[in-house]
Amino acid sequence: MNSLSMFPKSAYARNILTYLLFNVVTIGAVLGYIYFSTVEVIENEVAEVVETEIRALEEEYIANGIPGLRAALSRRIENADGDAVYLLSAPNNQPIVGNLLQWPNDITTDGEWTIVTLIRRDTSQSILVGARAYSLGLGAKILVGRDMRARRDFQNTLTGAMIGAIVLMIILATIGGAVFSRLVLRRLKSIDNTARSIMGGDISKRIPVTKQNDEFDQLSETLNEMLSKVDDLINELRVATESMAHDLRSPLTRLRGHLEQSYLKLDEQSSTAIDIEKAIFETDRILKDLNALLNVARLETGIVNSQMEDVRLFDLLNDVSELYIPLVEESEMTISTSISIDQDIKVKMNAQLMAQALSNLIENAIKYAGRGADISISAIRNKDHISIMIADDGPGIPSADRKKALQRFARLSPERKEGGMGLGLYLVSVILKIHKFELSLLDNKPGLKAEIIIPLS
Repeated sequence: MNSLSMFPKSAYARNILTYLLFNVVTIGAVLGYIYFSTVEVIENEVAEVVETEIRALEEEYIANGIPGLRAALSRRIENADGDAVYLLSAPNNQPIVGNLLQWPNDITTDGEWTIVTLIRRDTSQSILVGARAYSLGLGAKILVGRDMRARRDFQNTLTGAMIGAIVLMIILATIGGAVFSRLVLRRLKSIDNTARSIMGGDISKRIPVTKQNDEFDQLSETLNEMLSKVDDLINELRVATESMAHDLRSPLTRLRGHLEQSYLKLDEQSSTAIDIEKAIFETDRILKDLNALLNVARLETGIVNSQMEDVRLFDLLNDVSELYIPLVEESEMTISTSISIDQDIKVKMNAQLMAQALSNLIENAIKYAGRGADISISAIRNKDHISIMIADDGPGIPSADRKKALQRFARLSPERKEGGMGLGLYLVSVILKIHKFELSLLDNKPGLKAEIIIPLS
């Protein structure tokens, strides 16, 4: 299993976890160092105390021998605190004087500091002792130590304090990480929201800039400058396209008029008349594409947003579908309608634009479904929306190309003989986006089904 799969995918959770781990490791290392250093200092101090006592007893032994040492130990045992441990033992390990029950078997007499468990004579309880042991003359041995109970109690207290500190640190680190992550992600969220608005068509949207003048503000200002430059370029291109379409439309209209006048003067069966008729058809197609370009330019500038009104959707669907019955019959196709919505339902929309969007979808079905195809127009009401579906049983559009079909100037099959600039479905998507309606291209099995979702909220 990949170890990265165990790591949270959310940046918010990752920031908290990273912040928490960093603090746990850092504070844990500091507390661990304090713990072991403190324990070592205490143990060294105890060892020094024991070493001082041994030196004093050694001087007593040199001056007065075993009897003097025995008397000195007796006095120390009587006057010592409860932590002092003494034992003078004979060569056969029999205790001579001391407060231990017996000589321990696992301690050497080389003077090394040793931590060992012993049994006190007065309490018969096992105790943890830090001690040093030496050999004396004639096989006698002496052990001097201190009860390490104080060190153990301190260790327990320090351990409890460290655990409490770590728990508190985890809580504070989690809160701190959450606050830090929220502050960072809030700034990133504003950038994300702006990007999504721009993707939705609002090119004028800009990233908010605070007065903090930090790295996020610098990034926001840079991105805003880039967006402004892109917006200017798009506007220039849009103006140039619209101007070109305007400039071309008038001479093309005059050209069509001249061609039509010439055609009327000729015999319809003559080759010249046939060629002029083809020229008129191509001129009409160019004019239609130019009008589509102008419509797209006007829609993308938001000119029509203020022309919304309440429209009876049932009447609109009926009017548009009836308009195409003659064309469908002429193309040897069939068209059926099933409008299962209340006739009085009104939807706020631009009726002319919505009719154009529906017309484009129907014309697209007629154009590509082929002769003998069946075209259906239906509408049903769901709980919170109305679904309008325009379907055919033609070749359809492969699922991989459906997103591309909604793009500007999309031509899915360059080898097709049908004319057009690839603006039909794009114009539909722009109109529906203005209305905040949704468009989906689905598989009709066979054929293509275009579904329009109209929210009722």
